[in-house]
Amino acid sequence: MSKKIKTQAIMSAQSRAEVVDNIAQMGALQREILRLNAELNDQITPLKQACDEKVAKLQAQINVLSESCHIWCEANRAELTDNHRVKFADLSTGVVKWRIKNPSVSISQKNGAEVIDRLLQNPNYKRFVREKLEVNRELILQYPEMFEDNQILGIKIKRGEEDFVIEPNFDEVGAKA
Repeated sequence: MSKKIKTQAIMSAQSRAEVVDNIAQMGALQREILRLNAELNDQITPLKQACDEKVAKLQAQINVLSESCHIWCEANRAELTDNHRVKFADLSTGVVKWRIKNPSVSISQKNGAEVIDRLLQNPNYKRFVREKLEVNRELILQYPEMFEDNQILGIKIKRGEEDFVIEPNFDEVGAKA
């Protein structure tokens, strides 16, 4: 058996004047929300700055300790890893590990087009260039009559949907008219 969800009845505005008054009230409420958020941000900012300073100092200490451990562990790696048979050492307060990162390829954004041109010029390297095929949605919107009656299965053109938007007017403090 499904549960019935009760909704609160909302009274419709009865006149243009009531709509105008409701929008004015909405504007006042939105401005109050903005004021409250501004006050909250004013209170948060000094706390966040103080915390960031403390965290930065603590992180600097962690970095110094980490580098110190790294230097010692590298110097004693053979002993710690049972003559390089394992890639970790379990110490009483934690574990140190040596991991090889996965290989990666980086291509300079500045020279990306030149790299592609060079790969395409050599038949042996042509296979390393991926061609991306995708539907040109902008072009379809320029010729909607070709797609109105589902001529191509899977392509539908959604007509612009109407939204109802209320934007209360309010003047900003110090704004020049």
